Amino acid sequence: MDGNRNQSRHLWRGREQRPLYEHDGFIVFASGDRGIVAINKARQWRHPTIWTWGLRHGGYRCTIHGHEMHVSGDYFSFAMPPRQAQMWLLQKG
Repeated sequence: MDGNRNQSRHLWRGREQRPLYEHDGFIVFASGDRGIVAINKARQWRHPTIWTWGLRHGGYRCTIHGHEMHVSGDYFSFAMPPRQAQMWLLQKG
């Protein structure tokens, strides 16, 4: 296993987790104030809007796929492909 994955696993451990969105085989939860995890077990794309209270605003990078997104404002919307998981971590500014 490479160093990036080991470092990523360490960053997720021991963080408070709280649900942000749930609907029919799809869940989004916060991991502390710097992580967002989304799991879509459904066969359809999902387009959640989450409340950003308790999350830090800024650039996030998916530790699985390398995609980037920017979280700002009171609410944030994103698209999630079918049968996929994403683990987003706040990037240092």
